[in-house]
Amino acid sequence: MRFLDVFAFDGKYSTAQRHWKIRKAVVLTAIAAFVFFLGSCSFRIPASSKVYVVGIASNYKDYGGGKMRLLSTTRDAGEFCMLYKHALDVKQIENRLFLMLDAVDGDNVLTDKNSEYAPTRENIIALLQSFQAGTDDYDALDSDDLLVLYYSGHGQSGSGSFVVPYYGAAGAVDGKDAYVSLSASEVADLLKALPCQVALICDSCHSGYFISILTECGEDMADPENDAGLEEGYKASFSALAKSSNVSGVFAAQAGEQSYSDESGEYFEEFNYEKHSLFSGFVLSRAMGWKHSDELFARIPSSASPSNGICTSLLREMPVYGTPLPDDKLKSMHLTLGDIRSSFEFYRGLDVYQKTMITMGPATKCILW
Repeated sequence: MRFLDVFAFDGKYSTAQRHWKIRKAVVLTAIAAFVFFLGSCSFRIPASSKVYVVGIASNYKDYGGGKMRLLSTTRDAGEFCMLYKHALDVKQIENRLFLMLDAVDGDNVLTDKNSEYAPTRENIIALLQSFQAGTDDYDALDSDDLLVLYYSGHGQSGSGSFVVPYYGAAGAVDGKDAYVSLSASEVADLLKALPCQVALICDSCHSGYFISILTECGEDMADPENDAGLEEGYKASFSALAKSSNVSGVFAAQAGEQSYSDESGEYFEEFNYEKHSLFSGFVLSRAMGWKHSDELFARIPSSASPSNGICTSLLREMPVYGTPLPDDKLKSMHLTLGDIRSSFEFYRGLDVYQKTMITMGPATKCILW
């Protein structure tokens, strides 16, 4: 994820590319049939199912000397996760929310760096592992349950890895926080080890790399010719597609491409001119019926006073502004990863191009029922 830039895209194809597009259309038609087959045997939701939601985001106060700061990410995570939890509450689906935010207000740090929910590499790993056995505060997840992991932040070029803060003294430079990677492979392994179904939503650059890792349906992802979802060279193995795990996901960008955000908050009336990534901003309004507004919707609690099943890393409460659908409409609302993807299938405007990717799996069918 990065600022809105100029991204060259001329929309022209060579003869070889046109031939590839025809071949690709045949492949994608077959894949669509495979998705339909998966949907027919998809995740069935018992009345006793519970949903855990993990939101991870950082404003990157000191990353790249401050040049890589992203102000939209924590707003993306706050609005998406609080709205999603609200919808689960309205439907009376048992749930818990863990908001791991590395947040700033200007130059003031809003994160309790000693909190077990501060979004460090170690804390993220520990939290995901805890869902296997449970803790004194919450039960383990089982095969009837669902975990939704939402990440908004930088994604590393060439790997799609999460970029997360490191608060240790050894990582500090001139009193500033350092940042490290949590690799896509590590994230995938942690999620695959869980007994439940998992829906992974990544609003980050290069997040399409997760496709090959989760479904084992691509090779040499670092090679642009094999980059998942680019107009030429997308390769899929049907024998590998059958190995899809308990994890399915939707990703804001192709493996070799960037995702974009309006860091100035000046381009989109639909966002109420708030700072948002393009993906999350449109998903909220188009897939979830959220109206970006000045109305106070909720307050994210602090780490010292968790409430309503919400645990966070914040030193103090953080307001969330916006307007949800009325409760009666939320009660009848269904939401799938396919709905999320289709609400932002691709964006071409302001001289940028961004295409959303999706994997297959049981949770593709339904994350809100």
